[in-house]
Amino acid sequence: MSIALAIHAVTVALRQRLDRGLNAEVPGTRVTTCPPDRAREVTGNQVNLFLYHTVPSPAWRNASPADVPGSKAAQPPLALNLYYLVSAHGQNEDDPDPISHRLLGKAMALFHENPILEPAEIRDAVTADAGAGAGVAGQFDWVRIAPQPLELDQLTRLWTCLGSPFRISVAYEVSVVLI
Repeated sequence: MSIALAIHAVTVALRQRLDRGLNAEVPGTRVTTCPPDRAREVTGNQVNLFLYHTVPSPAWRNASPADVPGSKAAQPPLALNLYYLVSAHGQNEDDPDPISHRLLGKAMALFHENPILEPAEIRDAVTADAGAGAGVAGQFDWVRIAPQPLELDQLTRLWTCLGSPFRISVAYEVSVVLI
């Protein structure tokens, strides 16, 4: 079972996966975790990974402590599904060759090619944070990354709510994170 820093650990691990993969494709690309209205405070090529929603996992909602191996707690773990919005920004948006499209496609490929967030990846991502990833890296259920189809009207409402101009983007569900 994880500790309360599990959301942080997962976000850092996802950011680092994107950072490694995108910089191999387009050196100098920054991967940020800013709210969308502040994302473009960074100049240059950028992919932003924004956690916009968390919900209790429906699959775990009715779990009892007996369902959790090694658990002696009175309460089952807090099982969360995390929802991220990935958007890309090119250094020169007016260029006839839109680098933002290339960056978004590569980010999507990185998550598609390996839809499991490996425990070692989580541990390595948060080594500086004194064990922040130790719990989620050792949880018995895998952390999975899955694209979430959003219709254009859903994306438009989301971007309007975030107070930022619309960007082409893709949503992902990351589940399950146990706290």
